[in-house]
Amino acid sequence: MGLKREEIICYEANPHGNTEAKIESSGLSSSQIGGIAGGVSAAVLIALAAGAFFMVRRRRANKAKAVAAAAATGSASSLPTYYAQDEKRQIPETA
Repeated sequence: MGLKREEIICYEANPHGNTEAKIESSGLSSSQIGGIAGGVSAAVLIALAAGAFFMVRRRRANKAKAVAAAAATGSASSLPTYYAQDEKRQIPETA
C-alpha cells in the first residue's frame, strides 16, 4: 500500500496486518462460534416445529376418535340442548 507503519492510524493495540507481533490463536474464532450457535438454534427450532406438528396431529386424531365414539354410542342425544330466550318461550314444557 505504500504506507509506513507510523502513518497507519489504528485504535487497537496491534495494527491491522501486523506481522511482527505473534498472535496466538487457540480454540475457535468468533465467526466459527457464531456459525455453530446459529446451526444449533436452527436445529432446536426445527425440532420444536416437528414436535408441535406431531402434537397437533395427535390432538386432532384424539378429538376425531372422541367424536366418532360419541356418535357410535348415541351420547350426542343425551347432551343438553340450549335455546335462545325467544325460542325457549315457544317450546312447550313436558313436565
